[in-house]
Amino acid sequence: MSISSSFAILRLAKIKTFGALAACSAHIGRHRNTPNANSGKAHLNRVRIGSGNITHDVKQHIASKGIQKLRSNGVLAVELVLTFSPEWLKTSDGQRYRARASQDLREWEKANLTWLRQTFGDRVVSYFLHMDERTPHVHVLLVPTYEKATGKFGMSARRLFGGKQKLSELQSSYAAAMKNLGLHRGRKGSKATHQKLADFYAQLNEAARNCEALGLPVPTARSPLSFANWQRSFKQITQLASDENNERINSLKERIRQLSDAYMALSEYASFNSSTPKLGPRLRR
Repeated sequence: MSISSSFAILRLAKIKTFGALAACSAHIGRHRNTPNANSGKAHLNRVRIGSGNITHDVKQHIASKGIQKLRSNGVLAVELVLTFSPEWLKTSDGQRYRARASQDLREWEKANLTWLRQTFGDRVVSYFLHMDERTPHVHVLLVPTYEKATGKFGMSARRLFGGKQKLSELQSSYAAAMKNLGLHRGRKGSKATHQKLADFYAQLNEAARNCEALGLPVPTARSPLSFANWQRSFKQITQLASDENNERINSLKERIRQLSDAYMALSEYASFNSSTPKLGPRLRR
């Protein structure tokens, strides 16, 4: 993928309970094992907005707006994941980083912060930059507060993100902010969906266990993109193994048929001999 075809990527998830918020915080803050993260690069991660304690920052923002009662089914926070096509920082052959990759990454971060402030204002309570995974990305937590006509504040994710039109406009807005960096918007109305990361790693671990049991190569890829390459190769291997097994199975079936025919012939011969009366000793002449 060339730089000209690299995409600005924005994903959104709503968080409705403090339990879910705590789990999100544990993952983002690297307080629990993260299989796809390189612990040797954790020191490169950065917190640009917030205290680093996401649950605390969300509660503090809600309190600062004078909101005391929360709806039981309301959205507490919205998580945005901001990133780009993995190939954007790489050379055309994908083997190494471009000469100005570090500079482009800094400019990308600045553009993110500017767009977030202009779009959401003080609703943004947390901003984590992750540099310990294959592609740098940002986790943003914002609280969907709004000011009522009375001057008091309420919370409503629907006002900000409700409906396909608003979500499409959000994608367009983010892509426009990244355009000067050579990042573009994905196709409008695309039916493409993103696999949940937890589901991907569950499948990856299952694939590894199955490979070990069969004595086949175990996937070393730790991202959905690179895993897809292994998946294609593994599919070819399994197809070849399946074809070989089918040949062996057909050969065994033919051998079994031959043995069965021989068994039937011997059975008939044995039955004939057992039913034939034995002759007495031959008389001497």
